[in-house]
Amino acid sequence: MTPSPTFQPSIGINTEAAQSEQNDIVFPMAFADIFRTARPFAEYSCKDVTYDEHGWPNALPATCTGKNPAVIRTFLLDNTLQGMIPSGQYTVLYEGTGTINYSGYAKLISRSAGRDQIEITLPAKLNTATGAVNRMVLQIASGAVKNIRVIMPGGICEGSPAVRVENASGCAAGQYRSFEDTLRANRNAIVFNPDYLNFLKDFRVVRMMNLMEASPSGMTCVQTAADNPNSFIRDSAGKYVYDQACLNEDFTWDKRSKLDDAVWGASANTARIKRYGRGVPLEVQVELANQLNAHPWFNIIHNATDTYAREFANYVSANLKPGLKAHVEYSNEIWNATNFWAAAYMREKGKGLYTAADNAYWDGQYYYAKRASKIFQIWEEVFEGTNRIVRILGTQQGSPDTTRTMLNYSDVRQYVDAIATGGYFYACWDRTNTKCTDTTLIPKPLAAATSVDDIFAAIDNPNDPYGLEGLKNQFIRQAAVAKSFGKALYAYEGGQHLTIAGTIADDRRQSMIDLFHAANRDPRMGERYQRLLESWKAAEGQTFLLFSVPHTFSRFGSFGVKESLNQPRTSAPKYDGAMKFQESQGKCWWSGC
Repeated sequence: MTPSPTFQPSIGINTEAAQSEQNDIVFPMAFADIFRTARPFAEYSCKDVTYDEHGWPNALPATCTGKNPAVIRTFLLDNTLQGMIPSGQYTVLYEGTGTINYSGYAKLISRSAGRDQIEITLPAKLNTATGAVNRMVLQIASGAVKNIRVIMPGGICEGSPAVRVENASGCAAGQYRSFEDTLRANRNAIVFNPDYLNFLKDFRVVRMMNLMEASPSGMTCVQTAADNPNSFIRDSAGKYVYDQACLNEDFTWDKRSKLDDAVWGASANTARIKRYGRGVPLEVQVELANQLNAHPWFNIIHNATDTYAREFANYVSANLKPGLKAHVEYSNEIWNATNFWAAAYMREKGKGLYTAADNAYWDGQYYYAKRASKIFQIWEEVFEGTNRIVRILGTQQGSPDTTRTMLNYSDVRQYVDAIATGGYFYACWDRTNTKCTDTTLIPKPLAAATSVDDIFAAIDNPNDPYGLEGLKNQFIRQAAVAKSFGKALYAYEGGQHLTIAGTIADDRRQSMIDLFHAANRDPRMGERYQRLLESWKAAEGQTFLLFSVPHTFSRFGSFGVKESLNQPRTSAPKYDGAMKFQESQGKCWWSGC
């Protein structure tokens, strides 16, 4: 697959999970078999239903009569709108003697043994009426059914996997490959949505972290009510109660997601510990890189065993296309104790490494650097050298001291090729931060903004430590440390980071979210992305990975560089700015690219 002829890709992109935790956030459809992104049956079916090892339900037991729910069902395409995936007739293939019923976005057209034809009709906008069903509902009405595939119409022409055609007449060259024929022959055939490939083709490196669900929430090991994974238990002082065994447990190779699984991923209705590390299988990640001819960036989960790391490396070494380099990072943002389980894990494992006295932050950084070195040594052994791997040590965006301290620890520097920092810009949220108290330097923090102009004034303020100028200075400081150790500087994530970052009055919250969304849709944001990337280049940074692939904006942020895969470039300023930067460069700007 080749990118646009106007440039050779120089920047990268972060993926998202196969399905969102939240029903109101739409992630990009990665697969021609959209059932891979269905909610697990166990989330929305009668609690008495039993399942096989892959998550397929057995027949509905009589004890479900009168219960709520009393059926076996799953949901797909929550909040999906016209243009996000193809509308039209989809083919449903399955095994078993049962019957499937459809509702919501889907309507049955015809039925035969093991094959249903359905019509999927997506709305132009969501139905906000009470009781409206903004999704596809698939219910097993009788018997037992497994190996369900819900297959997009059409197929591809051989040699052009990023372009969907309706039928063989659409192939001027190359043999027609029907999605249905391919997935009938092999349910585990890895067939990507051509629109997904078409978006990703213009990026040099693809970070698989969220696709593989390798960065679990800091709430993962908090004890919950037995019947509600989102009802967290607190002690008498109001603090969360953690399951200590969970905090320190190992993640073994047999726990990984597999091609035979009924679906990949889950919603927030599945306990976090059951979702973690069980996103899209490794086989799919490697095939994605191969089809894109893009370098994959893998995140080895924080509590992975040596065997997990070695088996992972073995598969990548044997199956990644020659000429592509495996970028390997251990865990993600282990300094971020607010958001990620890995931080607590590192601090527990690293007790006493920094000093005998309690120093949780630096203990965690030391353990991270030490364990990362071990992971990198395993990969080096498997690959018989470092020619086909890039060993990446993550650091904290605003802390060059963290970078320096980790590289100075033991023999860590010997096993590291690149330092990866964050590349986010935003602005002071309010006056509670000591860096934001001066009203002359910071005339209006984000929490006081009442217009999109206010937001751009804040991120453009050269005195704001978190704005574009502040980020430029962070790049310069991190680059100096990396250079002093002879290491490359990468950005594992980057872009705007406009979110509710502190307290705000309830009556202001939604209006502030709306302002952030509007700022992300404003043409000026595209210009800021160009400035961001120019600053990165000027600091002698190398691979920069945007965060992230297209998805809908939400109350949690506006992180998609587009709002859907097929959104026109003309109405997606962040994407447009990134593409203009790449087009102006023509190719990578550093040697050895």
